[in-house]
Formats: sequence, structure tokens, C-alpha cells
Amino acid sequence: MTIDELIKQDKAGEDYFDGYYHIGKDFADYPDAWLYVIWSLRGPGKTYSALWYLARMKIPFIYMKRTNIDVELICANDGEYSPFKPINRDKGCDIKPVLIREGIAAFYECDMDGKPYGAPIGHILSFAKAAQIKGFDMSECEYIIMDEFIPLQGQVVKKREADLLLSIYMTVRRDRIARGRHDLRLVLLANGSEISTPITNGLNLVDNMAEMNFRKELKFFDKERDILYHHVTASEFPKAKVQHDAGILKAMKGTKWAAVELEGEFGYNDFSNVKNMSIKGMRPYIHLHYNEVNDAYIYFREYDGLYYMTDSRTDKPIKEYNLDLENDQKLFWLEEGVDLRLSCIEGHMKFKKYSMYDMIINYKKLFTI
Repeated sequence: MTIDELIKQDKAGEDYFDGYYHIGKDFADYPDAWLYVIWSLRGPGKTYSALWYLARMKIPFIYMKRTNIDVELICANDGEYSPFKPINRDKGCDIKPVLIREGIAAFYECDMDGKPYGAPIGHILSFAKAAQIKGFDMSECEYIIMDEFIPLQGQVVKKREADLLLSIYMTVRRDRIARGRHDLRLVLLANGSEISTPITNGLNLVDNMAEMNFRKELKFFDKERDILYHHVTASEFPKAKVQHDAGILKAMKGTKWAAVELEGEFGYNDFSNVKNMSIKGMRPYIHLHYNEVNDAYIYFREYDGLYYMTDSRTDKPIKEYNLDLENDQKLFWLEEGVDLRLSCIEGHMKFKKYSMYDMIINYKKLFTI
């Protein structure tokens, strides 16, 4: 469906070119995507846009949060902290959350007296509750919205969060393709602070996001995997930019915090050791197999002691480790990992991909040692 057709069908007549981000344009431009990965600076209205689009188009959805407390907060004080609060204010509607039980709630339209009525327009579900319940049926939903998929700095999250998210996705997806329905769409929304997270690693998103960062590219559609990546910036949506250079914005200009909060950059990541290099003259040293289908090869250059990690293989390496096996995870770290991490810190190791750098420098974050 084209943008014009979508707007014509949409009774609210959304203007996709008003200077703000509208997720409906991404849905219309990339209808074949099953996954939409969207990150930005603060302010463009990612969550606002997603929820308003689904509500006005009458499309059932699941709004995911991490904890039961997150769900309870959304429902507290008659929706005082609900993401629909600004939408109700701006659009003249009255959509409120209702807590059903711990970790489970729903959004309802309300009557003239502010009382919820009818079927829910969307469900609210926490990771914590989804991990406990089995066989739940929300198969009527067409979208899952995972808000804040990049956790805040210092926030503790589970290492296998991606596995849980995909398990929820497959439970809701069920047999919809066999029944002739469009595939279930998963939408990941966040402020761009940290590129390496359990979800970005588990879904193999890191390297494409890093490549977009290197090339200053705002949008990329992976045709092989049917995934849309969209880095929403003020250059694309100027009304998302903070207009006044004063107060905290003036005081924090030039800091990592400003790069993350005001520009949507991955300000907490170091990309300096990621580069393309020739392996000519290097000796194959280590082969690492991980995540079932991925392989990385570490080469060594004798004359200056430089290591290089890439996905290119030449001759058979001296050592091999299967990091899908717990014993090999521990063995690699004891035999090579500590020394390689030190080499990286000292500037004697480079990487073709950011995920490879992350594997060495943050090994204990990815594997249980």
C-alpha cells in the first residue's frame, strides 16, 4: 500500500511530512518487513507514533515492557503515566490502560463517563509475566511493540532476553501464515545509547547498526532477512530537534550524554578498533564458532604482534573453539580470551565487525564464565 493510499484510508488524515516521525510511513514503504528496528534521539515521538497509528487504524497489538512494575506504573492513577496520555490530549480521544493481573493489562477506549468499554484495542504484557505463562492466545494481534529495547545505562537485563522475546513472538505468531494472514510484525523502539544489548546481539542486529553508524546512513532495509533499520534523526525530522540552546542543553553540549540524548548516536560505544584490513602476511591462529551459524577467525602478524579478527578463512587455524559449548567458552577465555582482551586494550588487536570487538572486550557479558 502506498503512502497516499494509506492516508486516504486513514480517516484521521495523518500528515507524514509535518516534521515529526510517523511510523506509518515506514510500514507503508516497507510492507515486507517482519521486524522494524527504530532508534533515535529524544523527542521524535516513536512510541506516540506507533500507538496512535495502531489505535486509529484499529489494529490489535501487544505493547511489551520489561517488568511487572513497568506494567503497573502504566496503569496507576487511572492512566496518569500511560503512553496514551499525550495522545488523548492531542487527538481528543480517551484510551486508558486497565490492569488485569500482575504483568498483564490492556488498553481500552472509554465512554463519555471515562469508563472502559468493548474489547481491548491492545494488550500490555511484561517479559516477566510472559516467561511464566504458557500457551496464551493473543493471535488476533498484528504487531508487537517492544518499547525501550535498548536498556538504560546501568539497567540490569537478562542475558537471554532475545530468546524470550522471540519465544513470545512465535507464540503469538502461531499458524497465521498457513491461514493466509500477513506475518506478525515486531517493532523495536529505543533511544540510541548502547549498540550491544541482549536483544541486538541475540537477533544479530549489531553489525548492520554499526555499519549504518559508520556510513552515517539513516535507513537500511536488509532484503535477505526482511528487516528495516531506521535511525531517526533531527536532520530527517527537524521538529524533533530541541530548539533552545539553553540550560542543561547548553551545559552538556559536546558530551557523550548530549550525543546520545540530543543526537541519537551510540555515544557509549568505541568503534575505533573496527576496520577492514588485509590478512595477507598474517598467520591463521584461532577459529571461533558461535550462535550455531557464525564463525570468526583470528589472525596474527608476527612482525608487530597485531591480531585481527574477521569472518574470512584461509588456511586451517592452530586452535578451534565452539562457543556454543559451555566447556569451550571457559577454555577459550582461560587459554586466549584474557590475553586477547589485553591486546585489544593496548591497541594490538583490530576487528572487521563491531560484534567481534564486543565478543572479546565484553566476553563475560555475553558468556557465563
